[in-house]
Amino acid sequence: MSSTLSGVLRSLTSHLGANNRLNHVPFCTRRNANGSPLYCSLVQFAILEKNDLKPWQRKEWCIPSVSPAFVWHMEDVLDLYAEPYDGRRPQVCFDESPVQLISETRQPVPARPGQPARYDYEYRREGTANLFLFVRPLRGWRHVNVTPHRTKCDFAMQMQELVDVHFPEADVIKLVVVFQKWR
Repeated sequence: MSSTLSGVLRSLTSHLGANNRLNHVPFCTRRNANGSPLYCSLVQFAILEKNDLKPWQRKEWCIPSVSPAFVWHMEDVLDLYAEPYDGRRPQVCFDESPVQLISETRQPVPARPGQPARYDYEYRREGTANLFLFVRPLRGWRHVNVTPHRTKCDFAMQMQELVDVHFPEADVIKLVVVFQKWR
């Protein structure tokens, strides 16, 4: 038992009512929006303290390694984003995302008042696809291509389409790409 909880237990004897029931007492460290202490019972306090740490829960997070090279490249990208619009030198961001194609095995139950739609957790896998996305942040333009797989050839075809179809009159295309491993 933590020292905070044992100290609270010792101080609670003065708050017991005539029937030995615990009244709500202001010993929680939490406060509401106007700064008044919150009132909670011993059981509520124990639950709050017990649940503060949940070692079985984890969040996946990108912990960056910020090197001088990383900062230099990031400043280069930020400088590119700060440049004014130029139709002969368009800025284009390129990204890709693999997706899993699934279908329902049972009919979903439609939503009713006070109850959201319900879907069964079981599904049928229908394969995979890859989404290639072009975005021009300064113009509000985007274009998505869907391919059945993700290969170097697919990447080259997307770049060819960008140059020949979308920006044939451009002198230079300023392309922002997060490079990933390509098969």
